[in-house]
Amino acid sequence: MVSNICNYLHKKSKKELITGIFLSVAVNFLFFFYAPLEILFLNKKDLFFSTGQIIRVIFPLFLMGTLMGILVMAILWLISEKAVFAGVFVYAASYLCTYVQGTFLLKNIPYMNGRNVEWDSLKRGKAESYLLWIIMIVLFIVLIKKLGKAIFHSVIRFACVFITLVLIVTEITLYFQSQSYLSGDVIATSKNMLEMSTDKNFIILVLDSVNTKMAYQLFHDNEEYQEVFEDFTYYPNMIGAYGETRESVTFILSGDWYENDEDFNTYRSNAYRNSPLFSKLENKNYIMGLYTDELAYDKSLVERFDNVSELERGLTSYWGAAGCMVKLAGYRYGFFDLKRYFDFDLNECYDYFTPKEYSHTVWENKDFYDMIEPENFSLTDEPVFKYIHIRGAHVPWNITKDLSYDTQGVSYETMVEVCFDVTGKYLEELKELGVYDNSVIIVMADHGYNMEDQSSDLDHQTPFFCVKGIGEHHSMEVSDAPVSYADLQDAFLKLLDGNPG
Repeated sequence: MVSNICNYLHKKSKKELITGIFLSVAVNFLFFFYAPLEILFLNKKDLFFSTGQIIRVIFPLFLMGTLMGILVMAILWLISEKAVFAGVFVYAASYLCTYVQGTFLLKNIPYMNGRNVEWDSLKRGKAESYLLWIIMIVLFIVLIKKLGKAIFHSVIRFACVFITLVLIVTEITLYFQSQSYLSGDVIATSKNMLEMSTDKNFIILVLDSVNTKMAYQLFHDNEEYQEVFEDFTYYPNMIGAYGETRESVTFILSGDWYENDEDFNTYRSNAYRNSPLFSKLENKNYIMGLYTDELAYDKSLVERFDNVSELERGLTSYWGAAGCMVKLAGYRYGFFDLKRYFDFDLNECYDYFTPKEYSHTVWENKDFYDMIEPENFSLTDEPVFKYIHIRGAHVPWNITKDLSYDTQGVSYETMVEVCFDVTGKYLEELKELGVYDNSVIIVMADHGYNMEDQSSDLDHQTPFFCVKGIGEHHSMEVSDAPVSYADLQDAFLKLLDGNPG
């Protein structure tokens, strides 16, 4: 009986099975190996994963997916020649369509930032996906009829090898171009986030993406928000530096413009090292805390900032991390109508890639709000500097006025109101603690937000900015002075010397 089975298997054509093996390797390499690394290398400025971390996650996925694909093709091969050929046909069409979809049809894909997307309104992207599949299926049918199944198999195997080799060369090139061999080896933790000084405090609270136009409207319509910012001077004519967070934060803290003439991380590292603000704070023996993800890959930060630690890379949950990688790949390379199921906020991944012994700096508005309780504050007699950066009004808009999460129906105005409520609670606790009067407090945005015309970046350049100097007491004042973030370093240094806001 065993002999009969062996003879049967020996006589069966293995072309379809061999093609299926080629496809299994190629498909899983593209989706599980190439795609996550490509996304990392192309978006190194925004992602916090290291190359080594991702490979530890995706290599097992690649192996499991490849073995599963081969197993399925083997089962189809055992069933019948027609079954395995149908499997090869579908597998090959999926492979080539996936490659084209993720390489050439990217214009209509929304940014992956957790914001709610009206997918049904993106008709062009959907139409392109369906048209691509139709063209590919027709092309396969014509190829089979004109050249025969044997040539079809040869063409598919050649395509698998050729595309995979191209992807490997591309991956290596992107690795070196993005300088991904430089590991992000430092992390901002929440250590001493609410430690305040009985001597002097210099606090910069950054509410991401708050536009001065919306702030002005809220001040006009709600006296309670003017009371939140009593003792502060509000500058509605403030002009920002950059419309994106990483450039803007670096400029705010250093006053050094990025001219795009060097690698960004090199620029950011040098900007922090040479920051007039940081230098003066150190000269005055301030304990410095930098509570933001916008860190340079520079171990000198560990020595300078109280809450920055070297990061020993690791995984807290393999399957959680694997789910993130699958979503990344699916969002870029998946069929357009399926992309909605892969969309998510990348911040959800952070805990899977950060060892649990690190308490990552707080980002969410509600988390910061909940942290602001008397028992979480502590005091020191040394001067303290805090730069605290929270979500503010950044998309996705997912929190209501009562600070409950809701992914539907939350407006930009509500998000800014939440920002002011969080700020109000923080300022009240500083007053209760007795450190409000001896504190320079700046509440600002890294950049603004385009509330109306999404095709314009104009409102990104109008960030919210309020400042209170040491010992200031007055109702909220509004200054129409024409100021910009280019003035910040001088202003910071004057505030450090005790000048009023």
